[in-house]
Amino acid sequence: MSGCVELELGESLSRRACAVVIKHIIKFIAYNNQQIPYTYDGFQQLVVKKRRLSALGDGEPRSSNPLSFKQIRANTFYDKIETIYNSFETTFRCIEDELVTGNVVNEILVILGATIASPKHLYRIQIPELSGRDECDKRIRSHLFKIYRSIVSSGSNQFSGKCSGLTNIFILINGDCKPSVESGWFIPKFDFRVSVSASQTLIKFVEPSRTISEMETCESVQTKSEHHCCDSDNSNRCDNVSPSINHHASKVQKESTTAKWYLAKQALSGFQDMKIDGVSVYNVLSGFDS
Repeated sequence: MSGCVELELGESLSRRACAVVIKHIIKFIAYNNQQIPYTYDGFQQLVVKKRRLSALGDGEPRSSNPLSFKQIRANTFYDKIETIYNSFETTFRCIEDELVTGNVVNEILVILGATIASPKHLYRIQIPELSGRDECDKRIRSHLFKIYRSIVSSGSNQFSGKCSGLTNIFILINGDCKPSVESGWFIPKFDFRVSVSASQTLIKFVEPSRTISEMETCESVQTKSEHHCCDSDNSNRCDNVSPSINHHASKVQKESTTAKWYLAKQALSGFQDMKIDGVSVYNVLSGFDS
């Protein structure tokens, strides 16, 4: 099953504004599909606060009092989620580098699933035409407010309930990814093609000033997306391909050799909150468990 969400913009996005918007959409997808138990802002605040407390503790004499069992379990859990947080932040930084440096980025693909070859759901974020101007933080926040209002007013459920249970989040970029490849975080996936059998949501940015005739409709874009399929690292064949896809087999084969897909080398793992003696580990780490 496929769906489409059109996010209305007041005006064209700058490159930096687009990077911020993309990051917030990925955060929104992760939280609303219950892959992180807290909002991303809460997740970030927890990590920042724990790091600050650890830094203060390093400069003080060690206490002779041993850590309680609750604190030991909480610290073990924190080590796990800090690794996940670092993966999120590195991925966001690389996406921003690609957009801000002026490289051609056509699409950001967010895959929910155990592997990229067995997706539960796909989010295809199409990058709009970007302006070369710079924008202040206030204007970027204005873009975010417009997009969130667009999501709420549409009444769309495309951002939630697409994945039952914890899974992995894979991020791929379609375009020319020089900085990310040089950093080693994004790696080329030359044999990758977008799955046609998995359910997917197409996310498009729409400028109100453009008429319907000037824009590709969701249906036309989805029709084009049916010319793509996904194969695993061990096979070049595609299962459950419809007759219309077979009709375009030669075209798909040609596109698969030229498409520039780059995969973040570290998947973003979903996790659940943990309770220790009936208290959320979030409160234990934040010092609110007393």
